[in-house]
Amino acid sequence: MHQRLKPALLTIVTLLLFAGAAYAIRHQLETMKWHDLVVQIRGLRWSAVLLTLVGTIGSFTALIGYDWSALRYVGAKVPFRTMALASFCGYAVGNTIGGLVTASSVRYRVYTATGLDFADIARIAGFCALAFGFGITTVGATALLLQPHLVTQALGIRTAWVTAGAVAVLAGAAWFLLLCARRRPDQPLFGRIALPSFGIASGQLLISAVELLFAGFAFWVLLPHGSVSFSAFFVVFVVATVAGIVSHVPGGVGVFETVMLLGLGSVLPPSAIAAALVIYRAVYFLIPVILAVGILAGAEAARGVRQLQTHVPTRLTLDVAGRLMPSLMAALVFVIGTLLLISAATPTLKSRFEILETLPVAVVELSHLLASVVGLALLVVAWGLFRRLIAAYWLTLALLGASAVLALGKGFAWREALLLLLCLVIMLPCRQEFWRRSALFEQPMTPGWLVALGSVVGGMAWLTFFSFRHVAYANDLWWTFEIHEEASRALRAMVVVSLLATLYGLWHLVRAHRGRAVAPTAAELFRAEQILRQQPRAEANLVRMGDKAILFSDSGKAFLMYAIQGRTWAALGDPVGAREDWPELIWRFREMTEASSGRPAYYAVRAETLPLYLDTGMTLSKLGEEARIPLRGFTLEGGGRKKALRYALTRGEKDGLTFEIVPAGAGMPLISELAAVSDAWLTKQAAREKKFSLGAFGPDYVQGSTLALIRENGRLVAFASLMTTDETAEVAIDLMRHTEATSRLVMEYLITKLIVHFQGAGYETLSLGMAPLSGMDSHPMAPLWHRIGRFVYRSGARFYNFEGLRAFKQKFDPVWEPRYLATPSGLAPALAISDIAALIGGGIKGLVAR
Repeated sequence: MHQRLKPALLTIVTLLLFAGAAYAIRHQLETMKWHDLVVQIRGLRWSAVLLTLVGTIGSFTALIGYDWSALRYVGAKVPFRTMALASFCGYAVGNTIGGLVTASSVRYRVYTATGLDFADIARIAGFCALAFGFGITTVGATALLLQPHLVTQALGIRTAWVTAGAVAVLAGAAWFLLLCARRRPDQPLFGRIALPSFGIASGQLLISAVELLFAGFAFWVLLPHGSVSFSAFFVVFVVATVAGIVSHVPGGVGVFETVMLLGLGSVLPPSAIAAALVIYRAVYFLIPVILAVGILAGAEAARGVRQLQTHVPTRLTLDVAGRLMPSLMAALVFVIGTLLLISAATPTLKSRFEILETLPVAVVELSHLLASVVGLALLVVAWGLFRRLIAAYWLTLALLGASAVLALGKGFAWREALLLLLCLVIMLPCRQEFWRRSALFEQPMTPGWLVALGSVVGGMAWLTFFSFRHVAYANDLWWTFEIHEEASRALRAMVVVSLLATLYGLWHLVRAHRGRAVAPTAAELFRAEQILRQQPRAEANLVRMGDKAILFSDSGKAFLMYAIQGRTWAALGDPVGAREDWPELIWRFREMTEASSGRPAYYAVRAETLPLYLDTGMTLSKLGEEARIPLRGFTLEGGGRKKALRYALTRGEKDGLTFEIVPAGAGMPLISELAAVSDAWLTKQAAREKKFSLGAFGPDYVQGSTLALIRENGRLVAFASLMTTDETAEVAIDLMRHTEATSRLVMEYLITKLIVHFQGAGYETLSLGMAPLSGMDSHPMAPLWHRIGRFVYRSGARFYNFEGLRAFKQKFDPVWEPRYLATPSGLAPALAISDIAALIGGGIKGLVAR
């Protein structure tokens, strides 16, 4: 219930904050007219705007220091150009539409391309977040201590309280730096976070101060000269920045403006503050996004140059650019759509009426209305760009071209038209980054995107009433069609956009349905078997169980198998088949779950495929490690464990054990013998058949597998069903069961014989399956899930002998490879694990049974 209510509550709180900010701004600007704002903007000195640009450049340059410090903290090395690209693009997007595409998600895409593992990337993202909080808190407290009067006056609190709070914060910062100076290597803070060195901590504090000072300077130079000291202004700026971040409103829009108006309202007229806010948003937020997209588009255009592809650092940069392009392009298109709606809600410049009067009224009216509808469409299409939909790419090009023409028709807005054409040109070389062939309107939006869309449309309505509030309202405004009746055009555009956005949001709500897994037909199972035979992954044979639904790719060359338990849609492992179809299947599966209000979970995925899941917004939790025996080069010679395996062979033969391989399809005459051994094993273990990620004993399934039999003096005492494909890359043990025997080394004998047999058959790897919860990190900074996993691993023998299972597999000297669970964040991993455990156990009853 918490997981269901959390997104809704977050959405409601965010919208309420946005609505409250809009009301506060309206109150602060009550005496200001739209014409006053235009006059103030036009009155700004070009030198001030250039200084704002200088401050922006300084701020974004300092932001690179966050990644530099984080990489030093984790001890990782990344080429400077890659680090700079990650930082600039991440903050350009995060600052502009933070909450939809964050700097952390951008970092994941960049640093996975450099080969950093997931744990290091998580530590980098965590360090940057904590460093920002530490830096802005310390710098803000210092500023409050020096110049508290504007904040105390705006909030109506005593200066002594603010001073005491600032002193307490600075004392805490000094204590933290002292801990860092006296730390031991890897000494944790509060038992979890490893302390950075004093050099990293103090250096990051300096970086934070420089970045904030540059960002504040970029705003301050836009205010009337001499109106407020920088130190007094800086306090308000830091508080506004923090409020915008904490609000979770995309880009802090409205909340940041409200705090700035409240804090500076006692020393500056509202029109001067509002004009500075408009230019600051354009220079500090919009220009970096356009520049970032332009850089990535240039990289896309250069991708085909062979000389660049042979230079390893340059090739890495180009790969990173490809990973970032959809996110950055989605951000830019969202901003462009917002600008179109703002343009539709504000008056036309008076200098353009001479041109408008030469055009037919119908052209002006229709252009204005259609331009606003195109703006809304761009907000929707931006979500498709983020998901790499080819339909969204082509539709965006068409919408940008159409809106450029409409910009000229509605008011000869040639600057707006040039910006739209520039975005269109930037997108042209990026075609290959949008490859998913999925219907655009089948993509369910996340609550965050719906909130952003609703906020923009609500902002358009607010701006319409603000811009034309001095126009006397009358019913005939809705039906007046004249060149000079701008209020009428704006009202009609607002109503049409609001109505379309409302219908779109309601459609998303009512179209959601509870899904159910449909058992595969015989034809689907046959298709899946043909695919799995032509690829190396042996565990894909579990599809033959028939207990999982099958999702095929559009080309029919790959599939993904899944089952549903509660709200969890659990995909078993990575997709199977053609690698080029895997991203499509992973995206489609997530979209299916979202459309059905489900919880996506990708169970037991491999390390090399993690970027595919990160690209869909999943978080990762380690499940355990799979034991894989490399057969090439394997030898029984030597001491230690190898000596024990040689003994198992010789002793087993003396005890009368014999080994036999039965090919797939030839096991039906043995079913009764096999069933007797299986039943005896289940009875002794007090267990029941498992499902989903494990094979179950069924006549059709077992006889369709290759079988390894162990007989003791002619009596069947053990067997293993094996999973193979036509490629001799991997063989995996599925069912492995035994009954009472005289020899105590039946299972060691069986596995050792399998190693020798399949090594001789030319196979590369023998998989012994996964050891759940093994290999969990004990580092002080390890996630909470790792610490829980280690506790269960060591203390859960009453329910499952985790340590014993790993110890048995360790006898054969395997290589341990990690396996992960990919899910949404929050409580989703724990809930998914619970549902998947029920799937494996055959329901809740099976979950509590041994």
